[in-house]
Amino acid sequence: MKKRTAGSSAKGREDAGFTLLELLVSIVLIALMLALMPGAMRLARQAWQGDERLQIVHQEDAGMDFMQSRLEVAQPLFNRANEGRRALAFSGTGERVVFVAPMPQSAPLSGLYQFDAFVELNGGKTQNLVIAYRHFSGEADAAGPFERKVLLRNLSGFSLRYLPPSLNDEEAPSWRSDWLEQDSLPSLIELKWTTGIGETDRHRSVIVTTRLRRD
Repeated sequence: MKKRTAGSSAKGREDAGFTLLELLVSIVLIALMLALMPGAMRLARQAWQGDERLQIVHQEDAGMDFMQSRLEVAQPLFNRANEGRRALAFSGTGERVVFVAPMPQSAPLSGLYQFDAFVELNGGKTQNLVIAYRHFSGEADAAGPFERKVLLRNLSGFSLRYLPPSLNDEEAPSWRSDWLEQDSLPSLIELKWTTGIGETDRHRSVIVTTRLRRD
């Protein structure tokens, strides 16, 4: 009869595979990893959404800073119209405003520009705030291409209002939804917009004071 040696016994245990204890430990570890995985994925998703929100807010702030700074230095200039008539180179409605202003000092462009800011559909239910610009010629019917830039994206709402200058100290002026065929700039311009970020909407507004208003 052959005797089993210590080496052959150890080799037999190796060939037998995992023990029950080792299988149980492996199952427990796998279960723990599966239990932690949804939480880790949720944290990663929240971090990604947070970065996306910060980027959207940064772009929104930059776009509105440009819009506000140009409206603040809007020029009380007039276009030359037909038959010697003049028309103020500023007009506005609830969703559009046209004005003349210089470019920022940091921009490579110089001189006065005609700006046309308006909202347009973004291929669905949202809108974009677009600003178009070209050199100001002083002609009411001037022709020429506009450059375009998107200031705000994916808006669910946008509106403009205009406050006339005060004529006397007794009667306070009222906000108007348009500024058409006027002889001077409004004293204040209110911009309101709503952007949808995730499951919540952000409502924001800003009031711009025109510095070069001519009474």
